[in-house]
Amino acid sequence: MNPFTEKFLRQLDALRNHKEYSEIEPIVTDLLAMNSLEIIRSMTEDLSENFRKIENTYLSLEKTFVRSVSIHNLTHKYRKELDF
Repeated sequence: MNPFTEKFLRQLDALRNHKEYSEIEPIVTDLLAMNSLEIIRSMTEDLSENFRKIENTYLSLEKTFVRSVSIHNLTHKYRKELDF
């Protein structure tokens, strides 16, 4: 859990114990919903970044593999031509 969320939950617990909590409950509920959306957005951004890194690594490996296979095939082709 990120520090912002931990702090928010501690403050929320303090508010729930306040004698006028019933008056501010709608505001607290809205803030909690906003915090939840922020957490989801942050997690989604992190996941997107991780998938981008994985995709870039995969594409890089794929290019390296294709080059290796191409070089191997060319070498094999020229060897055959030279051997007759």
